[in-house]
Amino acid sequence: MIAFETGLWEAAAVQQNFDNSTATEAMKQSLYSVWKTEELEQLFTYMKEQKEKGKPLTLAGFDMNLFYKSSFRSYAKEWLQKVNPEVKSEFDTAVSELIELDRYYNKNKTYFKNDIRLYEDAAIQLCWPKYDGLSSTAYQRPNGHNWCICV
Repeated sequence: MIAFETGLWEAAAVQQNFDNSTATEAMKQSLYSVWKTEELEQLFTYMKEQKEKGKPLTLAGFDMNLFYKSSFRSYAKEWLQKVNPEVKSEFDTAVSELIELDRYYNKNKTYFKNDIRLYEDAAIQLCWPKYDGLSSTAYQRPNGHNWCICV
Protein backbone atom coordinates (compact mmCIF):
# COMPACT_ATOMS: atom_id res chain seq x y z
CA MET A 1 0.00 0.00 0.00
CA ILE A 2 1.16 3.49 -0.85
CA ALA A 3 -0.64 6.24 1.04
CA PHE A 4 -0.50 9.98 0.40
CA GLU A 5 -1.98 12.97 2.13
CA THR A 6 -4.45 13.42 -0.67
CA GLY A 7 -8.16 12.97 -1.15
CA LEU A 8 -9.50 9.65 0.10
CA TRP A 9 -12.13 9.62 -2.66
CA GLU A 10 -9.75 10.61 -5.47
CA ALA A 11 -7.25 7.90 -4.58
CA ALA A 12 -10.00 5.28 -4.34
CA ALA A 13 -11.47 6.29 -7.70
CA VAL A 14 -8.08 6.21 -9.44
CA GLN A 15 -7.28 2.85 -7.82
CA GLN A 16 -10.53 1.42 -9.23
CA ASN A 17 -9.83 2.80 -12.71
CA PHE A 18 -6.05 2.39 -12.81
CA ASP A 19 -6.23 0.16 -15.92
CA ASN A 20 -8.05 2.86 -17.89
CA SER A 21 -5.49 5.63 -17.44
CA THR A 22 -1.82 6.32 -18.01
CA ALA A 23 0.52 6.63 -15.06
CA THR A 24 0.62 10.41 -15.56
CA GLU A 25 -3.19 10.68 -15.67
CA ALA A 26 -3.53 8.54 -12.56
CA MET A 27 -1.04 10.72 -10.70
CA LYS A 28 -2.69 13.98 -11.77
CA GLN A 29 -6.21 12.77 -10.92
CA SER A 30 -5.36 11.38 -7.51
CA LEU A 31 -2.75 13.62 -5.90
CA TYR A 32 -2.64 17.17 -4.61
CA SER A 33 -0.43 19.41 -6.72
CA VAL A 34 2.40 19.39 -4.17
CA TRP A 35 2.93 15.67 -4.91
CA LYS A 36 2.90 15.97 -8.71
CA THR A 37 6.59 15.52 -9.50
CA GLU A 38 8.71 13.57 -11.97
CA GLU A 39 9.77 11.20 -9.21
CA LEU A 40 6.20 10.38 -8.33
CA GLU A 41 5.30 9.98 -11.98
CA GLN A 42 7.98 7.28 -12.03
CA LEU A 43 6.36 5.72 -8.96
CA PHE A 44 2.98 5.60 -10.73
CA THR A 45 4.66 4.01 -13.76
CA TYR A 46 6.13 1.40 -11.40
CA MET A 47 2.68 0.86 -9.84
CA LYS A 48 1.16 0.21 -13.28
CA GLU A 49 3.97 -2.23 -14.12
CA GLN A 50 3.43 -4.10 -10.84
CA LYS A 51 -0.31 -4.31 -11.45
CA GLU A 52 0.32 -5.79 -14.91
CA LYS A 53 2.64 -8.37 -13.31
CA GLY A 54 -0.09 -9.37 -10.85
CA LYS A 55 1.65 -7.73 -7.88
CA PRO A 56 -0.42 -4.56 -7.48
CA LEU A 57 0.33 -1.80 -5.02
CA THR A 58 -2.78 -0.22 -3.54
CA LEU A 59 -3.08 3.56 -3.73
CA ALA A 60 -4.70 5.21 -0.71
CA GLY A 61 -5.44 8.77 0.33
CA PHE A 62 -6.07 9.93 3.88
CA ASP A 63 -7.52 13.39 3.56
CA MET A 64 -11.23 14.11 3.71
CA ASN A 65 -11.91 16.39 0.77
CA LEU A 66 -15.34 17.48 -0.22
CA PHE A 67 -15.85 14.76 -2.83
CA TYR A 68 -18.19 16.86 -4.93
CA LYS A 69 -15.37 19.34 -5.63
CA SER A 70 -13.02 16.63 -6.85
CA SER A 71 -12.48 14.24 -9.72
CA PHE A 72 -14.28 11.54 -7.72
CA ARG A 73 -17.64 12.95 -8.77
CA SER A 74 -17.11 12.01 -12.43
CA TYR A 75 -15.97 8.49 -11.48
CA ALA A 76 -18.98 8.02 -9.22
CA LYS A 77 -21.40 9.23 -11.90
CA GLU A 78 -19.86 6.93 -14.52
CA TRP A 79 -20.03 3.92 -12.21
CA LEU A 80 -23.57 4.67 -11.04
CA GLN A 81 -24.74 5.04 -14.64
CA LYS A 82 -23.63 1.44 -15.25
CA VAL A 83 -25.04 0.08 -12.01
CA ASN A 84 -28.26 2.02 -11.55
CA PRO A 85 -29.13 5.06 -13.69
CA GLU A 86 -31.92 6.06 -11.29
CA VAL A 87 -29.50 6.29 -8.37
CA LYS A 88 -27.09 8.21 -10.62
CA SER A 89 -29.82 10.80 -11.17
CA GLU A 90 -30.44 11.06 -7.42
CA PHE A 91 -26.69 11.39 -6.86
CA ASP A 92 -26.52 14.26 -9.37
CA THR A 93 -29.36 16.04 -7.59
CA ALA A 94 -27.77 15.57 -4.16
CA VAL A 95 -24.38 16.79 -5.39
CA SER A 96 -25.96 19.86 -6.98
CA GLU A 97 -27.61 20.66 -3.64
CA LEU A 98 -24.29 20.23 -1.81
CA ILE A 99 -22.60 22.59 -4.25
CA GLU A 100 -25.29 25.21 -3.67
CA LEU A 101 -24.91 24.86 0.11
CA ASP A 102 -21.15 25.13 -0.21
CA ARG A 103 -21.45 28.29 -2.31
CA TYR A 104 -23.85 29.79 0.21
CA TYR A 105 -21.62 29.06 3.22
CA ASN A 106 -18.46 30.17 1.42
CA LYS A 107 -20.13 33.40 0.34
CA ASN A 108 -21.39 34.12 3.85
CA LYS A 109 -18.31 32.71 5.60
CA THR A 110 -20.54 30.57 7.80
CA TYR A 111 -19.75 26.97 8.58
CA PHE A 112 -21.26 24.40 10.82
CA LYS A 113 -17.94 23.27 12.30
CA ASN A 114 -19.54 20.78 14.65
CA ASP A 115 -21.41 19.17 11.75
CA ILE A 116 -18.19 18.97 9.73
CA ARG A 117 -16.37 17.39 12.71
CA LEU A 118 -19.17 14.82 13.08
CA TYR A 119 -18.90 14.01 9.37
CA GLU A 120 -15.12 13.57 9.61
CA ASP A 121 -15.41 11.37 12.68
CA ALA A 122 -18.09 9.21 11.03
CA ALA A 123 -15.91 8.79 7.95
CA ILE A 124 -12.96 7.77 10.10
CA GLN A 125 -15.10 5.22 11.95
CA LEU A 126 -16.27 3.83 8.61
CA CYS A 127 -12.75 3.52 7.18
CA TRP A 128 -10.85 2.53 10.31
CA PRO A 129 -11.73 -1.23 10.24
CA LYS A 130 -10.34 -1.43 6.71
CA TYR A 131 -6.92 -0.22 7.90
CA ASP A 132 -6.90 -1.63 11.43
CA GLY A 133 -4.23 -4.28 11.71
CA LEU A 134 -2.40 -2.93 8.67
CA SER A 135 -1.26 0.26 10.27
CA SER A 136 2.08 0.64 11.91
CA THR A 137 1.37 4.15 13.13
CA ALA A 138 -1.84 6.02 13.79
CA TYR A 139 -1.46 9.71 14.57
CA GLN A 140 -4.08 11.44 16.64
CA ARG A 141 -5.70 14.84 16.77
CA PRO A 142 -5.54 16.66 20.12
CA ASN A 143 -9.12 15.47 20.82
CA GLY A 144 -7.91 11.86 20.59
CA HIS A 145 -9.52 10.93 17.28
CA ASN A 146 -7.33 9.10 14.75
CA TRP A 147 -6.69 11.02 11.57
CA CYS A 148 -3.63 9.64 9.81
CA ILE A 149 -2.66 6.05 9.29
CA CYS A 150 0.80 5.19 8.00
CA VAL A 151 1.08 1.67 6.68
